[in-house]
Amino acid sequence: MEYCRFCGALMNPLASACPKCGMKPRDFSDTSESPKTVLISKLERYKELMGETEELKRYIRPQSEFPMYESSDYKKRSLMKFFWPFLVGGIGSYILITVISCIIAVNSVYAKGSYALSSSQYAITQKEMADTIFGGVIVGLVVCLGVILIGLKISRRKRDDFNKNADYMNMQKTEKYREGLKNQKMIDMYQEDINEMYKYEQLVPKEYRTIPQITKIIELIENDQAATVEEACAMMGA
Repeated sequence: MEYCRFCGALMNPLASACPKCGMKPRDFSDTSESPKTVLISKLERYKELMGETEELKRYIRPQSEFPMYESSDYKKRSLMKFFWPFLVGGIGSYILITVISCIIAVNSVYAKGSYALSSSQYAITQKEMADTIFGGVIVGLVVCLGVILIGLKISRRKRDDFNKNADYMNMQKTEKYREGLKNQKMIDMYQEDINEMYKYEQLVPKEYRTIPQITKIIELIENDQAATVEEACAMMGA
């Protein structure tokens, strides 16, 4: 039996790779770096990956919190959507006032029809009836126009407020969708880091797999106080 020049683990001389770190014998001859440098480099990378995964875990959220598609679900509304009740009300008020004025004029004629009227009185009565109807038409038009103008002003304000809110809600959804894309990227990065960590975590015993302890192991190896990870862990546990 002999020791791996990379991590110091026992390995079979006939083995194609170290059972612990996976380093192959030919890797030592192919690299210009010393086993110590390579070991420290891998430990530094392992520590870096641990830091990245811990940082990512603080920001990653469940992807179910974000919309799957970017779409404008909040539709804008036209002016007519808010204006039509005022239009109907204005026309209705015109018709109602005109009909009432006609009824008043006709009732007035019937009331006077029970008396014998001279031709001059009859002409006056007809004129009064026409004036009453005409006055009702004018009043109806004024009321109708007033309702329509007020309705236009109110409808425009309601339409603008509604569409502004729809734009805001759509913008919020778009921003949330984009946050979801960023979140998915962090999830992918986290998974890639975890997969890469599997290559290095066998270098360090499970109870020493924390950033402060790995930092201490690197320090001991760099200062030649330990030649392998096992020696560094033994010194730390002493």
